[in-house]
Formats: sequence, structure tokens, C-alpha cells
Amino acid sequence: MRKIKGNVTTAIGLSALWLVLQLVVLVVVNVRKSAYFAFGPSRQLLMPFTTDMQIDTWAKWVFLVLFSTLSTVVSMYNSAMLRPWIDSVALNPEVRLPHDKNETLLLVNLSSAIQMVTGAITFVYTSTQVDIAFFSGLGAVVVYYICSYTIIHDTERDRLDSNDNAENIFQLDELPDQTLFSAPAGAENNVLLSETQLKVVIDEGF
Repeated sequence: MRKIKGNVTTAIGLSALWLVLQLVVLVVVNVRKSAYFAFGPSRQLLMPFTTDMQIDTWAKWVFLVLFSTLSTVVSMYNSAMLRPWIDSVALNPEVRLPHDKNETLLLVNLSSAIQMVTGAITFVYTSTQVDIAFFSGLGAVVVYYICSYTIIHDTERDRLDSNDNAENIFQLDELPDQTLFSAPAGAENNVLLSETQLKVVIDEGF
């Protein structure tokens, strides 16, 4: 099992530090001057996309929080569940596309359009007041954790199948010179490496 590269953890740490510094600066500069840093119902808090609907009761405030959070959750779920497929399969030129091209094109662009519009609407909601943004962000974090946990701990990922890897990862049947590797006795058609050899390639790299 390989260790995660140091540049990955470094990038995450740097991004987290910069985020904290930005929040500190925003709070110090604006906390006493901006109504954005208020909490709870307020006459200054208006329902987005309306002209004069004040969020001045706890019932209205809870509705706005739930509505904004749900919008964020849907957008995050779209990203977490579809981006891996889009990046690794649909738009990966190194992998043979196993789906219908027109259907894939439609789904990729439909997903992108929905996410952009949902993200824009979510931005409007979270720009109203800091507590709305906080609960929306919290909902997004929870949903993304659940989605990423499901994907990372998927037991199917632990199954090494030489046919699947040859078909979807290494494209071994498209090598320019297939005589470079000799298929072991009993190997499946179009599989140029045994399961043991393929596992070595995956674990040690090319």
C-alpha cells in the first residue's frame, strides 16, 4: 500500500491555513460594520429573490436555513458522486469510453449546468448572513463526507480483476506491440498480464 504523496497533504494544509487567515481578516475588518455577521432573525435579513420579505421570526429563519442547506447539499452530492465518473471515465482520453457517446455527452453537460445554476443560487442564499452560510457549509461537509466514505470504502475497489484492469485502466489490448508480454497459460483472451503481474504493476507503478 502506497503512502499519500507529501504534496497532497501540504496543499491541504496550506489551503486550510489560508482559509483560516481569510476568515480572521474578514471577521476583524467587518464584524462591527456589517450586518452579515449577525445571527438569527433580523429586519435587515431579507429573503433572497424577494423585495421586502424580512426574515424577522425564528420560523422564517429556520425555513431559510433549511432551504439554503438543502440547496448546498444537492450541489455537493452532485459534485461528489458524479465528478469521479466524469473525470476518470467520461472525459478521460486515456480510457476507452464504455458508454454511448451521445448519452455520455448529454449527462456530462446536464450535470455541469445543474451544478452551476444550483451553485449560483446557493451563493445568493449564503451571502445573506453568516449563520446561513455556516449551516449550509456544515450540511455540505456532512454530505461530502458520507459520499467520499462510501466511495473510498467500496469493497468492489478491493477486488483485483485482471480483465477489468486491462479493459479500463491500462488498455493493454491496444499496446502497439503486443509481443512485449507473453500471456501465461490459461489466461483470458486479450489479457496480456497475469493477475499477479498486473498487481505488481499497480503496486510498484510503471
